[in-house]
Amino acid sequence: MKYTMFDDKDVLSIKEYAYAVGISFFIIGLLGILTDIIFPKIPFNLFVGFLLFIAGAISLYFTYTNNLKFSIKFLQPFVILTSSLVLLAVPANHELISLLSILFYLFLDGFAKLIFSQAIRPIPFWNYISYSGALSVVLALSILIGWEIMNSWLLAFLISVNILFDGLMLFILSKKII
Repeated sequence: MKYTMFDDKDVLSIKEYAYAVGISFFIIGLLGILTDIIFPKIPFNLFVGFLLFIAGAISLYFTYTNNLKFSIKFLQPFVILTSSLVLLAVPANHELISLLSILFYLFLDGFAKLIFSQAIRPIPFWNYISYSGALSVVLALSILIGWEIMNSWLLAFLISVNILFDGLMLFILSKKII
């Protein structure tokens, strides 16, 4: 199918990226949820920091190897890796810095997905990426509003769910592109 803004190579590149990153993020999110449930005493900064670092490294690798023309797509790996490095570098007793790092990740990742979804808008089911971005922003707002009652287990669970839904939406997008 022809898209006015993209040639066939661009569409194939987006499809390959969405498939590979979608499956990877889904698995990372699922492992994060299971690990958070089975081992709830893992330090938050260490757990979420490594979870985000792995997701960011995978996203950066597939963004680079698929030669995506959209410079905004490099924002997602940058945001994820920056947040993960802050979480890994900050001691566990600095809750405010950890919270700000998570909010930085969720807000910017959500806005990057919303912008990216508008960039690929002619492609069918582009709105799945918009839904994923909106979910990230809603999670960030709910954490911001209720941060004093959030505990580290719930934050880790929400981050894992966010990564899982990112993967699911990307995978669905990859299967819907013709």
